[in-house]
Amino acid sequence: MRGEALLLGTDDRPEQETEAEGCLREAIAVARRQRALMWELRATIALARLSARQDQPAEAHAMLRAVYGQFTEGFTLPDLCDARALLDNLQGEKAQITTA
Repeated sequence: MRGEALLLGTDDRPEQETEAEGCLREAIAVARRQRALMWELRATIALARLSARQDQPAEAHAMLRAVYGQFTEGFTLPDLCDARALLDNLQGEKAQITTA
C-alpha cells in the first residue's frame, strides 16, 4: 500500500505523513465501495497507527473499532489479531488521557 510505504520515513518529513494519510483514507474509501472488508481493515489499521502517533488515540480507536466490529468470524487471522491488539493498546492510551 502506498500509504504505508510513505509512512516509512516520516520522522523528518511531515508532508509525507500528510500524503500517507490521504492515501490511506482513499484506500479505505475504495475498499468500502468494493465491499472489501479485509482491505478496509488493513488500511484502517495503518491509519489508526498514524492517528495514534499524532496523539489521537480516541479517534484511532473509534475508526478501528467500527471496522473490526463488522467481522463475525476469522478472528484468528493475522490482520484481525493485529487489529485486536491495536484496539487493546489504543484503549489503554485512551484511559491514560482520560485519567490525566
